[in-house]
Amino acid sequence: SHERRQQRACAARAGRRALALATLLAGLLVAPFAAALGAAPWLRNPNDDAALGDAAPGESFGTRLVLDGGRLAVGADFSYDDNAQPSGHVRVFVRVAGAWSPTARVDPPTPQAWARFGAGLALDGAVMAVGAPGFDREGEFDAGQVTVHAFDGNTFVLQQTIVAPPTAKLRYFGGYLAVDGDTLVVGARQRDDGAVPDAGVV
Repeated sequence: SHERRQQRACAARAGRRALALATLLAGLLVAPFAAALGAAPWLRNPNDDAALGDAAPGESFGTRLVLDGGRLAVGADFSYDDNAQPSGHVRVFVRVAGAWSPTARVDPPTPQAWARFGAGLALDGAVMAVGAPGFDREGEFDAGQVTVHAFDGNTFVLQQTIVAPPTAKLRYFGGYLAVDGDTLVVGARQRDDGAVPDAGVV
């Protein structure tokens, strides 16, 4: 009927107005971030700096990021150690005068090829947890481990190493982390649950 056609037309106009408004608001919200991204320089691997060393292909700098206030931790889980094995490391940056500057490098306490140190990261104030989910232990491949570091005013110092008991049959322990105060949460995404492979556990 004529009345129904009018109702549909009114509904269509209202929908178009709502869409236009949503598009406008989205543009207003996104524009400042886009402008900031366009104006800000990329944060490159400090190994690209000749004063800090040479970056190697495939280091995966940026594989994991965690930001806490004016401090940023960046994982490079395939970076090479002094023995030319890809064990991984973490770079810590602080924001000074609007720019990010590297202040510390955290290396695995027990370097191991393909351990992926830095693939898991969590940061809360002066405490940083680092996961190495590919760490082999006691004949278990990719069992994983987590190290906890505390900031001493200059760098992050190792405080504790956490591993799951062998009977837990965990895999990729430490791939995902969260820390809040004195609470640490660790994910092991490929733990089998009975007959269910790779069910995962936290």
